[in-house]
Amino acid sequence: LLPVSVLLLAAVPLALAGGAPGQQREDALLQTWGEELDGNLVAVATDAKDTPVTRVVNLLKDMQTTLKKEMDEDAALYDKLACWCNTNENEKGNAISEQSAKVTELTSTIEALTAKSAELTATIKQLEEDTAAGKQALATATALREKE
Repeated sequence: LLPVSVLLLAAVPLALAGGAPGQQREDALLQTWGEELDGNLVAVATDAKDTPVTRVVNLLKDMQTTLKKEMDEDAALYDKLACWCNTNENEKGNAISEQSAKVTELTSTIEALTAKSAELTATIKQLEEDTAAGKQALATATALREKE
């Protein structure tokens, strides 16, 4: 029985050498745990795919795949939203600049029209005074004619 165990111990690393480094470490852990728990390498080698550790590792790999997919989707969504934010920021900045210029223009127009309104109000007042003076002169002239 001893030569068979040595043969199995020698064959396991050779069989594991072809796999990935993570797989080698997993298989080595399975071998060590199998030796400690059962002392039976053959049982560990045949049931290696059904162990709780293998199931956890497979679950973690599935989770990693799912998380990678979600990360890629989130990155794409972030890029899309960042582009929208930059575009929107530029558009709003341009709109604010245009409206600020329009406010300045309208303010100067209001000031000019206020000055024109004051000027026209003064002109109206002067014309009303001239009209009143003209009516007074007409009344005086009419009174003089009637006297003559």
